[in-house]
Amino acid sequence: MALALYARAQHEGTTLAGNYNRNVRLQVEGFGEVVVRIPILGALRVDLFMFAEAPLQALLAAHQLPVAPLLYASEDPAFQIHGLLPGRSLAEFCPKGTAIPAHVHADVVALQAAAARLDIFALPRLTGAMQTAPDCASLYLSLCDRLNELYEQLLPQAADVYALLGVPSDPARLLRERVAIIGERPLCLCHYD
Repeated sequence: MALALYARAQHEGTTLAGNYNRNVRLQVEGFGEVVVRIPILGALRVDLFMFAEAPLQALLAAHQLPVAPLLYASEDPAFQIHGLLPGRSLAEFCPKGTAIPAHVHADVVALQAAAARLDIFALPRLTGAMQTAPDCASLYLSLCDRLNELYEQLLPQAADVYALLGVPSDPARLLRERVAIIGERPLCLCHYD
């Protein structure tokens, strides 16, 4: 059934916004609506991915945080199937260019506060570059590396903007020079989608 939905999502359904995934809304007879999330090959990754998404979603759901239920996850081919949360999406009642209703800000703060209270030892294993950053200084340097990688990736289409803003060719140089002052510091989750 899951592979059949994956195949359907390649050719039909309503595509929703997404930077790293093609999110396709499909109607499933006898079940209702689902979203099939298919990674976009070659998508420019500007966010750091600290955890694999599926175990993190399971943890958030287990702590009753309002996340779309993960119904199925596959690594090959890479895709996920999610249920939908009740209600309307922000895009449905707040078109691009209009003010976000005041309660949305408070809702986001409440969600982030709840996520910050999760037991750090219950979090999934770190993934990718985060595994090789065991301390604050290493994490800081990996962020500097990521900044320079993004600079290089965006340079072909953003050279004029970089020049206008005076962005140096090594944007993390000054940050790297200050790594010695980082020391040991507590870390917390500060952004997630």
